[in-house]
Amino acid sequence: IKDTAQLGAVIGRQFSYRLILVVTSTEEPSLREALSKLEAEGILSRRGSGSAAIYEFRHALIQEAAYASLLKSRRAELHERIAQCLLGNMSDEGASDPAMVAHHLTEAGMIDEAVDYWIAAGKLSVETSGYTEALSNFSTALRLLQQLPSGAERHEREIATLLLAGPCQVQALGPASDDVFETYSTAVELCKNFGTLEQRFNALWGLWFYRFMLGDVSKMRDLAEQLIPLAQDLGDPSLELEGHHCEWAALSLLGDLDGALQSTKEGIRSYRAEQHHWMTFHYGGHDPGLCARNLNALNLCLLGYPDQAKAVSDDAVERAITLDHAYTLLEGLFCALMVMMLRRDHSAVRAHAEHLIELTEAGRVPSQAKALATGFLGWAQTETGNGAKGFSNMQSSVADWQSFWGAWCFPLDAAYASVLAHQGHSHEALAIIDASRETGGDTGGTWWEAEFLRVRGNTLLLPDPKDLEGARASLTEALNVARSRNGRLLELRAARDLAHMYLEGGDSVAAHDVLAPVFTWFTEGNDLPDYVDAKDELERIGLPR
Repeated sequence: IKDTAQLGAVIGRQFSYRLILVVTSTEEPSLREALSKLEAEGILSRRGSGSAAIYEFRHALIQEAAYASLLKSRRAELHERIAQCLLGNMSDEGASDPAMVAHHLTEAGMIDEAVDYWIAAGKLSVETSGYTEALSNFSTALRLLQQLPSGAERHEREIATLLLAGPCQVQALGPASDDVFETYSTAVELCKNFGTLEQRFNALWGLWFYRFMLGDVSKMRDLAEQLIPLAQDLGDPSLELEGHHCEWAALSLLGDLDGALQSTKEGIRSYRAEQHHWMTFHYGGHDPGLCARNLNALNLCLLGYPDQAKAVSDDAVERAITLDHAYTLLEGLFCALMVMMLRRDHSAVRAHAEHLIELTEAGRVPSQAKALATGFLGWAQTETGNGAKGFSNMQSSVADWQSFWGAWCFPLDAAYASVLAHQGHSHEALAIIDASRETGGDTGGTWWEAEFLRVRGNTLLLPDPKDLEGARASLTEALNVARSRNGRLLELRAARDLAHMYLEGGDSVAAHDVLAPVFTWFTEGNDLPDYVDAKDELERIGLPR
């Protein structure tokens, strides 16, 4: 009886009759008698009967005591025997539970073989989205690998296991966790001397995604600059497309509008759905071809091509609806909301916001997306005569949208600051602008700097705090920042506001000189509110346009 209890304890808290029969050296009649007595004494419980019976220790402490009563050498011997049975006569049971095989191999001291089974167990858990369990299995494999002799074979296995563990950490611990950084940094370091070019690409991409989730834009760009030539060395067009995917995101947030536009053009040119849509599920969680179109539209609008931007954005949203991949549609609607906000197309903003709210309420996208949509909807309401309702919507959702996509939400932050100022909360508005500018400066995500400065300048013109020199300085800096980036739409806004200030001060020549050049540059978007406002301002100035 004691030997049977000890053997069962080594197998585990639960064990099958089939397995203990194969492993034991006891004759079957004696085994049946021992199991019956253990059951009668309340040590074991049983489900099923005969060869299909499953036994379980009623209390974990009983199992632990029976296990501890064995000498360590005897335990190792039994673990090895169990492992060999699971790999031999009981291979069907072993195949369905690689973690059990891995456990027994580990306890038997068969480390090399155990690593492979811990990895197999992790992969099996990933298939059922059991990311925490998978991470535990991969982590055990990595810990055991450290016990093997250092060399190329071990390090190559480490790289492969790290690249399996990384995505599980993203899911289980969060994409910006320190563990994610440590895993991908270790993989990158090992890949300098071991592993394949594709593994190096995936390790660098993991680091890029970590930096993306932190909002560390400068390092995003640096990593993207490594990914593209690496993909070219591999001769892999799909990975080269992903390298550009990383690049256009970074360049957009850096405010390199021309560079981002060219990168998105390359993405649109090279993307083929039948060849590249699979990347949606391996890199970033959204379709790279539609992401290229989304950010192409956004950068076109900022560069002063609002009609082209609308056409590209509308097409991207329609494609995303047809594709019916929720996160891709979320990104498409978000970018469309920014484009339509830039165009001050209130009806389009309302329509896209309501669509996004529907997706959220259906449980297809994260709940924070509703706050994002509510913020845009609130802005449209403040612009169309429903200021109180709009302000309330923006105020109730600001904390959630700011925590959702960081610097990508700067357009909403600037719009909210402007609404706050006009609701009589100038100092709170200035605080939001200063905090957002500080965040952008710290991370490199300065793409909305011109608008923050413009809103700051206009806020300083209000009765409280009424700082004319500060307003002029901010509007002038906004103009210069937009101009330095060829951001013609934001330049037009800053020039219009600065010209209005000059005109109010009686300097019509300065007003004309600051607004006329950028106004005459535009070749499309003549019906947009910003263009119409600038045209009206020039007419008030009264000098030749």
